[in-house]
Amino acid sequence: MKTKNIFKVMLFAVMFIAFPLSVKAETTNISPTSGTGISSNPYVLKISDYGTYSVASSGGTAKYFSISYAKEGNASYSLDSGYAYKGTGSSQFESSNAVTANESVILRAAGTNSSFTLTIDYKAPTKYSTKEDAYDLSAVTTEQPVTIPAGVNRTNDMWYKLTITQASTIVFKADENDYFTFQTADGKNALTERNFYDSSDIKLDAGSSGRFKFTTLDKNVFVPTNTSDSPVADGTAKVTFYDPGTYYIIFDNINKKNTEKGFKSFLLRPYKPITDVILKSGDYADPKNISVVEANANKSLVNNIVGLLPEDCDGHIVSLDYDKTYFKRESTSLGSALTGLEFTGKFGKTAVKFVDERGQAVASYNVTNTPGTVKSISGTGSSNSASVHFYSTDSYSNADSVRIYLNSGNGYQLYKTYSSAKDSVDKLFTINGLKAGKNYNIKLTNYDAATDSESAMSPEFTIGTAPATKPVIKSVKKIKVTKNKGTLIHNSGKINEYRTYYTYYAASGKITVKKVKGATYYEYNLIGTSCPNYTSKTTANLRLIKGGEKRSSVKKTLKLRCRVQKKINSYFMAYGDWGKVKKVKIK
Repeated sequence: MKTKNIFKVMLFAVMFIAFPLSVKAETTNISPTSGTGISSNPYVLKISDYGTYSVASSGGTAKYFSISYAKEGNASYSLDSGYAYKGTGSSQFESSNAVTANESVILRAAGTNSSFTLTIDYKAPTKYSTKEDAYDLSAVTTEQPVTIPAGVNRTNDMWYKLTITQASTIVFKADENDYFTFQTADGKNALTERNFYDSSDIKLDAGSSGRFKFTTLDKNVFVPTNTSDSPVADGTAKVTFYDPGTYYIIFDNINKKNTEKGFKSFLLRPYKPITDVILKSGDYADPKNISVVEANANKSLVNNIVGLLPEDCDGHIVSLDYDKTYFKRESTSLGSALTGLEFTGKFGKTAVKFVDERGQAVASYNVTNTPGTVKSISGTGSSNSASVHFYSTDSYSNADSVRIYLNSGNGYQLYKTYSSAKDSVDKLFTINGLKAGKNYNIKLTNYDAATDSESAMSPEFTIGTAPATKPVIKSVKKIKVTKNKGTLIHNSGKINEYRTYYTYYAASGKITVKKVKGATYYEYNLIGTSCPNYTSKTTANLRLIKGGEKRSSVKKTLKLRCRVQKKINSYFMAYGDWGKVKKVKIK
């Protein structure tokens, strides 16, 4: 026997145990006690007990009946050829109609032939219409949905009773626009936003704070074809009761209509909590472990929820739990399956937790905000030190420190952590204790001491020191003072333009120095003057006097000194110590 057939037999057995098969009722022929069948004098039928009755009629296509019943119940009407209408109107009777004891019902039988038979099915009122006789759902609980009785009458509601010993979920169908309430054993409202989440299936009735309306109905039969099929389908509602106890579900017959009220199918199972959240990768290689760089208050994090595990779980995510020192607010709602958070700019590692309707964290993901990486440097060195100025990914990092790793030949080791506030002037950091005339490789990181967060390593940079040898000026020859004229133009391009003429003096001479190994350039300086330094290989033109000065202002003896420069690369230059002063006489 196939699995599918086994399930059908099992389901039939469950339903047979809960609801024994009914025996078809015998039909009783009755005749009117009086009347002629016209609207002003209808046939009078008096029915004293529950059962099925037939009335034969002939001699016309429309006959009127006044029918009364001895007891409250439900009646249905049918003609073998034609239709049964309510009174003199054009509305047909429904499939089941509530009747009150000793109250007459006017029926117009419109036959399609000259003779017809009216059949009346008179049943006892549906049970389970009060709290005391509520239908006990516990008797038919199963992991597969079953059909349970519905109430059909004009005045009463349909009551169900459910007793659970653990958190449980019911999955059910009802008629579209059915109204119902969920109560605790003491009569309080048991259905809140915490109990259900799929608002497309059930909604709170605007006219009653405790009454709900079933709004969506899947017309397909809610029974799996085999045991491997999921019992949850579209058009069903799920309600979870978290606390053990007894609950009542009441289908409200608020409009007093003669329609079925109650569950169309019903399934009870233990509550299945969320065990994990599936997130869309998006911009992140691992959406459960997100690393961002220099995320400040102008940046936001958006992580998409694309699924929950297990797929048939009963829980739902209602909020996020996060450290508000890292994130200042949620920028998008969970209802749109997004978890948007705005950064505060704090570095470090934190966790964002997903909280379900029970208030429990069921899943989380990690977010690490690291400082920006150092991308370039510039700097200068001496014969025993190097000063480094660096630039980060975002120009300057918001981190409070910088770390320099020095490779002295044995791999990179942390040289020092510099506090930006204490150890630098405009992000300039000095490495001391270096050997003269040697190059070194370094790497840098931005480091936030407050959160112990460190950026990725920078690219490798090369720095160096100048030779320790001081250059010696051997001679300065061919000193010559020249007289020159210059012109200053004021307010160029304007009407009041005028020119100023002046005289200035300059001196030049050939300088010879003793070469130093490792030097790239030689830098010359006139001590005590405002003349700029000159850089050259072996010679330099020395400016002695600023423009406008008189010849008499030129000193008779000038003091000249020299130091070496060592170019390490395009971003780093090392300068040696100044050598011995050379006196130069001016004639």
